[in-house]
Amino acid sequence: MSLFRTKDWWRASVAGEEGEETECDGLAFCAANLDNDPSGSLKLAVGTLGGILRVYAPREPETTGADPQQGPSSHANSEDSIIEVQLEHPILQLEAGYFSPDYDTCLAVLHPRLLRVYALHKSGSAQDLQEVTLQKLYEHKLERSAANMCSGPFGRASTDLDTTECDAICVQSLDGQLSIFEQSSFAFSRFLGNFVVPGPLRYCKGLDMFFTVNSSYEVECYKYQTLTSATLSDNSKKDESSLKALGENNSFKHGKKLEANWRFVLGEGCVDIQCSRFTRGLKKAWTDDVIILGERTLFVLSSEGECKLQKRLEYPPTCLAVYPSKLGEQGAACNIMVATSTGYLMVYDSERLIWSARHDMVPVSVKVLTFGDLGGLVTTLDDKGALAVSYMGTDPPTQVVSIAGEEQLNFEEMESEHRQLLNVIRQHATQKPSEPVDILMLRAQIPQYMKALGEGEYGGSRGGYDLEDELGGRHSKAVVGKIFLNYSGISDITDVSISVDVPEPIVAEAEPSHISCIKGGSSGRQTPIVIQLKLFPGTHCLPSDRTLNVSASYQTPSGEPRISHCEVQLPLCLFGTLVSPVKNATYKLTLDTNKDAPQLVNVFEDIFASCQDNYFEMNSNVNVMSFKYFSGEIVTTIVSKNAGRYRIQSDCNGAMWLILQELKERLAAYYAAADQEGGEGLQISLSDNVPLEILFECIDKHFNSVEYVNKLHSDLELHGRRFRAVQKRFLVRFKDRRPEPLSHLEALLDDTYDNIIDCCVRIDETTADMMDRARDIVHNCHLFLSLLQCQFNLTEKQIHFLKKFLNPQVEHSQGGFIWEEYTEAALSYLLKAHLSKSQKDTISFGGVSKMTSTAKLKKLISTMVERFSRGITLRLPS
Repeated sequence: MSLFRTKDWWRASVAGEEGEETECDGLAFCAANLDNDPSGSLKLAVGTLGGILRVYAPREPETTGADPQQGPSSHANSEDSIIEVQLEHPILQLEAGYFSPDYDTCLAVLHPRLLRVYALHKSGSAQDLQEVTLQKLYEHKLERSAANMCSGPFGRASTDLDTTECDAICVQSLDGQLSIFEQSSFAFSRFLGNFVVPGPLRYCKGLDMFFTVNSSYEVECYKYQTLTSATLSDNSKKDESSLKALGENNSFKHGKKLEANWRFVLGEGCVDIQCSRFTRGLKKAWTDDVIILGERTLFVLSSEGECKLQKRLEYPPTCLAVYPSKLGEQGAACNIMVATSTGYLMVYDSERLIWSARHDMVPVSVKVLTFGDLGGLVTTLDDKGALAVSYMGTDPPTQVVSIAGEEQLNFEEMESEHRQLLNVIRQHATQKPSEPVDILMLRAQIPQYMKALGEGEYGGSRGGYDLEDELGGRHSKAVVGKIFLNYSGISDITDVSISVDVPEPIVAEAEPSHISCIKGGSSGRQTPIVIQLKLFPGTHCLPSDRTLNVSASYQTPSGEPRISHCEVQLPLCLFGTLVSPVKNATYKLTLDTNKDAPQLVNVFEDIFASCQDNYFEMNSNVNVMSFKYFSGEIVTTIVSKNAGRYRIQSDCNGAMWLILQELKERLAAYYAAADQEGGEGLQISLSDNVPLEILFECIDKHFNSVEYVNKLHSDLELHGRRFRAVQKRFLVRFKDRRPEPLSHLEALLDDTYDNIIDCCVRIDETTADMMDRARDIVHNCHLFLSLLQCQFNLTEKQIHFLKKFLNPQVEHSQGGFIWEEYTEAALSYLLKAHLSKSQKDTISFGGVSKMTSTAKLKKLISTMVERFSRGITLRLPS
């Protein structure tokens, strides 16, 4: 922020009739001796998109009638406007130059489809009574809509300019065509390559070069000789009309294809391009630099395209002006003035900011000019047509920050206020935040038995799942529960959406799942809304969890979004049923308790009750229970007759986690109901050590499958690049007028296509295998955590905390980190922060990184078990 403001020397506005606002572009503004006055005084020409052309002759303001304290009035009077004309087309750009041999200075006006050249003609004898009129010299009708233009002595050596030849005009169209006009005749046209939208166009007469910016944010440089020697038919086959305009004997009909002499990557949009002498100490008389104002950066390039300066701007710029650092000295190095969108004018000497001042407008065009004997005046134009000539004043702002008088401090009042604030802080710290009154409460009621569904109860497209039990027969079954919605508010709530999240392989269906509005009541208690919930079992995999999550999202009358949530445990009957006892198994676990073992029929009462009556006739031994999942795995539970010992066995190690978890919870509930007098609590211990080999094997298989899937994706990307390369070669051969032999390219294309198809098939197969390996990790992680709790007597809070580091949920994301990498980083932090010998003040977290093997992860898991066995307590966060 600058303390200085600009001071107006002269000001005018180009507003329309009756104060109607106009719109001006920064290109529709030029300064020159437009009326060819012998004194050489500058005139300012401004054009609007409404077609109004005004020419001003700024004069030094008079002090007559002005306030002596405020200085002279800076507003323009009627004598300053020498001409005002309403043209029939919008004015896009104005250029002043030597466009006619009859006038030293002419005015070129660019319309959307028309280019006209005017001269300001004076009539009358007396100097003060001369009338200025706008005289049209010639015009060119444009075949394409114009964007901008530039002018100069195209093609003439900068060191030996022929003053007898007029300047030429180059017009750039909206589709990238450059049209060259020499006075009243059309010369030629060329099309730019890599064109989408037109960029700024600038001609440097010292270098005889054109500069523009293409759609790839690259500065392109074209010498005039390059444009003349390019082939129109090769460069723009779509412009046949321009080719006819050249004539049959035109020398520009044949030549090379249009290519830029050099390019420079900006990496951002371009606001303006200027050419001037920027570098100090240049010896060549006409060696100019290219100054480019980007959207966030200021670039200075040499004439060969080398970057001399790149300065990052801290503000969005709007326009650019260059002027000699020493006014009146020919060939002096220039300073750069940048106008910002915040209304500041920033002056740079090389890359150093030497001055800044605040302007009362946001300029779209800025120039540094000389009027009379007063040089260095800043002329600015904004988008509303306000035209100002000002100088960089040194007067500070009128609003000065005043410092209030010192007062005596009352320490007693300060101490009293401090005590009051401390009491408020203590009250907020001790009081719990109050729950909102108008809340939606959810409650789920899930029965422990499955129900046979009729034909009309299958639930639409999902339907029921046909399950075949051991007793024969096929029927559709599901657990039909209820979700209760209680709303305690007075106002109505809208857009209530019910979402049910169930673990794999269960499928849920809630009817209805969306309620448009729930009415409130004055009493605050309404009859709950009941939603029927159907839970269908699945048969394709083992369950990964047994928690049902129900959430409801809604909006309050004030538009505030809210979510209510509840959890409930799914019944065991959704995952399998009882079968005849199976004695032999591969994996076995033995649990010891301090209580006498009850009969299994009393512990798993709901499972035995759901079986048919002849099950007990076929299986008289009630101390053995074989539970068969709907996916086919069987888990057998055997109870010791003499001691409180239980054995769980199965041919699938991961299948035992659910039965083990159910057995622990049901035994705890059974003995809690039996011991009403507060006897010794139930203690469950593991006879053997926690097995780690099977968990490590699952981790290795999953890691290898993920690596293989990633390799297949890399191969598919490689085959895709090869396929596109072969296709491009085919296109080149087919487009050639004299195509060469294919040289077995068709065989290479077929072989690459077959490789792509084969790779896609293998990706589908290995992805399915990877998902199976991920499920094995989930099941074995659940089992590992349960056994860890039994062996080391961990609490439920400690197990819940451990699940945050050894998460029994595996997710896959293409190109991201995998479960093994996240778990390795989490366990490293766990061992340092919560399972170490001494608590450290600062713990450094190394972050997640890519891994090449699972050796470190397996070592971390073994170290965690070892520290538990040594008696190190898991410290929970406070």
